[in-house]
Amino acid sequence: MTNIDADRAALADMWLARAASERRVGDAFVVVAGALERLGANRELVDLAKRAVDDEMRHAELSRTMAVRYAGADRPHPNLLPLEIPRHRGASDALRAVLHVVGHCCFNE
Repeated sequence: MTNIDADRAALADMWLARAASERRVGDAFVVVAGALERLGANRELVDLAKRAVDDEMRHAELSRTMAVRYAGADRPHPNLLPLEIPRHRGASDALRAVLHVVGHCCFNE
């Protein structure tokens, strides 16, 4: 394997990792959309969160496409990364929903 081949393989692996990360962010936006619905948020805000799910899934597929191009061959979809949702023990359901929205939208994404 040449250095160029090794570099391309490394880049393909990085893009596959990125695809998995984008998918996990999409999963997090599912949690955000649900939290917003439970809080009775404005429909437009809930719709934006749901659109973010689709956006992140599209980003995941674009990242996988980049991996395929660098690899020069089809690459499988990466394994799903676990999504660890904070429990916020002791918080009410409403506060927990708010913390999930703030935690993801202000700190993670």
